[in-house]
Amino acid sequence: MTSPLHPPFDIPADLDTPVSAFLKLAPFRPRFLLESVEGGERVGRYSFIGFGDGLEAWIEGDALVTRHGGPAHRAALPADTGALLDLLRATLRRAPRLGPRVPGLPFHGGLVGAIGFDFV
Repeated sequence: MTSPLHPPFDIPADLDTPVSAFLKLAPFRPRFLLESVEGGERVGRYSFIGFGDGLEAWIEGDALVTRHGGPAHRAALPADTGALLDLLRATLRRAPRLGPRVPGLPFHGGLVGAIGFDFV
């Protein structure tokens, strides 16, 4: 499945920091800000700001809950760890596919998320 990508755009940095630019995206949910820092400096080399709801997945009680632009869907969690990993892989396969590369951009999309240490 291919999802429409938001076209890349520049935000002039004269008056904005990555955090202030991120705060201006408050109407867009979900959203994220990732920054890289080199050598312990306070200034990031790259800032990635994203928004939109391509695919959301989380565990709630005894179910894997997914939402892909509509109502949430619940699937019972399997008791077997291998089956749970298979369920997660199947969920990630439903994530939107990236469009074509944009010349001149070193990064053009990806998945953002976290899995807690207690999942292992």
